[in-house]
Amino acid sequence: MADHWKHYLYLVGAGKRNIALENELKILRQKVVTFDELVFENQRLNDVLSLKQNSWPDSIAAKIIGYDPRSEYKSIKINKGSSQGVKTDMPVVAMDGLVGKVGPVFSNEAIVLLVIDPASSVDVIVERSRVRGLLVGMAKDTELRPGYFLTRLEYLNRTSDLQISDVVITSGLDQLFPKGLLVGTVETISNNRFGIFLDADVVPTVDFSKLEEVLVLKYP
Repeated sequence: MADHWKHYLYLVGAGKRNIALENELKILRQKVVTFDELVFENQRLNDVLSLKQNSWPDSIAAKIIGYDPRSEYKSIKINKGSSQGVKTDMPVVAMDGLVGKVGPVFSNEAIVLLVIDPASSVDVIVERSRVRGLLVGMAKDTELRPGYFLTRLEYLNRTSDLQISDVVITSGLDQLFPKGLLVGTVETISNNRFGIFLDADVVPTVDFSKLEEVLVLKYP
């Protein structure tokens, strides 16, 4: 009987030790995840700071603190505002290209209107042929590149020299965005319904679903 009791106590103790070990393992796993996330964040911040130092030393680095991908209107909220020098209409960029421009500004936050929003318009040129057009947001998913949204290049002459995969950059002529910012690549080309102009679907180079840090440019 004593042996059975000792065996029972041993099993109870072993069970408690297993539970304790499982809890320790969960804590360690969370620490690993947290550490990995810090490493990734540090790398992204280094990339943004490198862009700031090499291209836009007067820019303001900001983190994205809000984004609703379900909304019809495409915008993000950043953690910098008027107290940090952010003003309405300032251009916003990321490592991969143009993000949009600053909309409403608060003391320590601001809303950024993305280039994919239907209310957005950017004067652009095709890098290869120097064809100029107006890029407007569509807030429409593209099937060929999941996670990316389409914009549309409008007011192109029917004879415009435009090809699939052409690179589109800012022209600087709208005096809102600096010239030469990477915007996207041409995905489709078609005649518009009036037959006078060409329209082109453009896929932005920025994957907005993965965006976490941006630079707000002091321009002009």
